[in-house]
Amino acid sequence: MAFKENINSQGMLEIANYLKELGKKSMKYFLTSNPLLAKEQILNPSNEFVNNLQKDIPERANALFICSDPNSYDLTDKFAEEMKTCFFNSGFKFKNFKVLDNRNAKEKSELISEAEVVILAGGHVPTQNIFFQQINLKNEANSIINPNRN
Repeated sequence: MAFKENINSQGMLEIANYLKELGKKSMKYFLTSNPLLAKEQILNPSNEFVNNLQKDIPERANALFICSDPNSYDLTDKFAEEMKTCFFNSGFKFKNFKVLDNRNAKEKSELISEAEVVILAGGHVPTQNIFFQQINLKNEANSIINPNRN
């Protein structure tokens, strides 16, 4: 989920609680503050992280990287590419790897509904939370997970 250490534990807890609210028992999510070994350009294998991901991520899945700062395009592209490279070098071959930020926020419903893997970028929690609210991420995810829910 987060790949920079500058997100504090309270912020991570808030994001974890947010994910729990999505309400699907079979939904898998991984909460980590250090998923990458950036120098090695791989996912961090500690604590069976990569092995557990391999069990839960379908082969050739559609991935969506949701930014933490919707207007920092260069930074978002850099982190998204770093994440994509680390996944690839760790044996994950995505069908698509898309980024959601303000360049394509109007397409949020389609992007979120197509995604089988969602990566929430780490960063400044208040900025990220504002973007999540702007794109109505909670309701977008709920409408996909529980399509018959009013």
